[in-house]
Amino acid sequence: ADPKKVMEASITEGIEFAPGVHPAFKYFRIGHMGWVTINDALITIGVLERVLKSLGEEIRLGEGLRAIQEYVENHDSHSPK
Repeated sequence: ADPKKVMEASITEGIEFAPGVHPAFKYFRIGHMGWVTINDALITIGVLERVLKSLGEEIRLGEGLRAIQEYVENHDSHSPK
């Protein structure tokens, strides 16, 4: 999907991405100001999934969210095993 369209659509979902810094490449950046929690990551990936699907990409909704949840479950020392 066109990075500019992804950034425009994501703004309406409450997430703002930054344009790429290299003009020869078409991409956007995910950044943050301060602390980032697992919930911030889940929201960001959820928005990306919905936006990319709405722009015609073959996205299976929830797949990225599931991957984050599984990673945290297996790598977070505070999670019960």
